[in-house]
Amino acid sequence: EPSAGKGDLADAVKEAQPEADIKVIEPLSDLREILEMKNHEVIDTNFERFETDQKFDRIIMNPPFSKNRDIRHVRKAYDLLAPGGKMIAIMGNHFTFANDKESVEFRDWLDGVGGTSENLGQAFAGKDAFRQTGVNSQLVAIEKPAETGIKSEPDKTEVSDQTIVTRPA
Repeated sequence: EPSAGKGDLADAVKEAQPEADIKVIEPLSDLREILEMKNHEVIDTNFERFETDQKFDRIIMNPPFSKNRDIRHVRKAYDLLAPGGKMIAIMGNHFTFANDKESVEFRDWLDGVGGTSENLGQAFAGKDAFRQTGVNSQLVAIEKPAETGIKSEPDKTEVSDQTIVTRPA
């Protein structure tokens, strides 16, 4: 979980799946201490600069909403997702209606990867919310396609006069 906070999502996963290998990222040192006291493995302090060759089977995240950071977090997390992996992200709903380039591209990208988005309303407005925002949020779900193990040959293209024909190999 990038930007793990005090670990509410990681705690829920640990409770539901005690055998899960949970890794978290958190920039704030006081919250990292809480995560470590809860025995969560803190693997980095900055998700935006985090680099690894490791791929993850599941990613659950509630990234910061401000300045489209949630969009950048989700797209980066997708790159870290293993084939066949699943990601759930709680995002601000700004991307659903905004016309800025990043939001429009994200909507197209989300559609292209087969992701879904469900309106959660003001999920962080209640008195029990760790950080009350009053911002409408979205639940985004993405499943990365599994690798089939079948290597396809590229299509063969034949050029004859002004006609180009592409046939499956």
